Formats: sequence, C-alpha cells, structure tokens
Amino acid sequence: MLQRPLRAVIGAIALTAACAGAQAATVTLDGWAYDRFSNVSVTGYSGKAGAFGGTLSDAGAFSSEDFVTYCIELGEGVSFGQTISGYQIADGVDYFGSDKASLLGKLMTVASSLDYTDESWKKVGALQLAIWNVVYDTDLTLFSGDFESANYWLSVGADQLLAAAAALTDSDYDVYALKKSGVQDLLLVSLKDSGGGGGSVPEPGTAALALLALGAAGAGLRRRKA
Repeated sequence: MLQRPLRAVIGAIALTAACAGAQAATVTLDGWAYDRFSNVSVTGYSGKAGAFGGTLSDAGAFSSEDFVTYCIELGEGVSFGQTISGYQIADGVDYFGSDKASLLGKLMTVASSLDYTDESWKKVGALQLAIWNVVYDTDLTLFSGDFESANYWLSVGADQLLAAAAALTDSDYDVYALKKSGVQDLLLVSLKDSGGGGGSVPEPGTAALALLALGAAGAGLRRRKA
C-alpha cells in the first residue's frame, strides 16, 4: 500500500483550459495510493475500488512524481507499472458538462479534509461511489437512480459526501480529465487561485471543511488488471 500525502493528490497547480488542452501527458500508475475497498458492487461494475498512486509527466505544471487519482470510466481497465503516454488534458466543463464539473469540484473540496489514518478503505470507497454517481447519474444518492450500489455503508458515506458537496456555493478546485482512447480516463483537479505558481491540496484534517473527504477518482473498471 502506498501512503501519499494529500498535498500531492490529483495535481496541485492551476492551468488555463487552453494550456491544459495542449498537453500530451504520460501516466504511470504503480499501485494503490491508500487501502482499497475490495468488494464494491455497483451498477456496471463489481470488484476493487480505491485511489491510484503513480507519476504524471509531460503535463506542464500538472506534472507530479507523487500523483494520486481515481478512474472515471466503468468500462476500461488499469494496469499497474505500465507507462502510458498520449493522454490529453481536457477541461472539465467540456468533458463532464458544466453542472457535473462544478459538483465534482465541490466534492473534492469536501473531500480535502478526509483523514485516512482510520479505515481509509471505507473512505476511498465512499468517495469513489460519489464520483461515479456524479458522472453516471443525475441524483445525489446511491440508493436509487441510474447508478446504484449494493454496499450499504459505503452508499451512506457517498450520500453524505454528495449532500455536503451540493450544499456548497463554490469549490476550491478546477476540474479536468486525463483522457485517452482505449485506456482508462483519469480525474485531474487543481487548486483555484494558485496563480500558476504552485499550490497544494490541504493535508488530512487541516481543511476548513471537516466532513468526510478526499482521495479523488477511480477504479471505474469493469475488468481490472492489477
């Protein structure tokens, strides 16, 4: 299990959408960033879920040797230890739509105060379900709609995250997606108002919002390769 500080999670520096779109990034995922939840059962997927850790390079100011991300898609796999180039950095509004991109940014704002020192496998599982729900559903619950979960307590946690996110008027993060045809698309976020000169995600437990919180997008896999 990799233990990676929250400050490095899913990108730390804000870029403009035009700059981001010009990048062709390279991603290496080398394992689980935190404990994973090993038995997730949701609409379209059954298996492990959690945050991935690795490196992100050739991505301008987004580049990081301590990169943590979640997957976006349900139908693509992930291979640990494989370096994949040619990822494009897509603006979140273009990729998800404005409402979903806004909600994902708020979700990451709520998530930034999650303390992984206790039962991190539950927290990353709940966050993953919340992310999937934003991407694949139109409601704010895992108990009904187009995207549902059979994991009761994870669904309760995900619903709490979604409700807290929806209650925010603004978010601390801009949302992007690392996308490439034929492989898993990955969530990428950056702190707003960092001036392009280096920002960081708050350490666990230090953010002003203290509900549940972070990890940020992935294991949306119908068939996972580990």
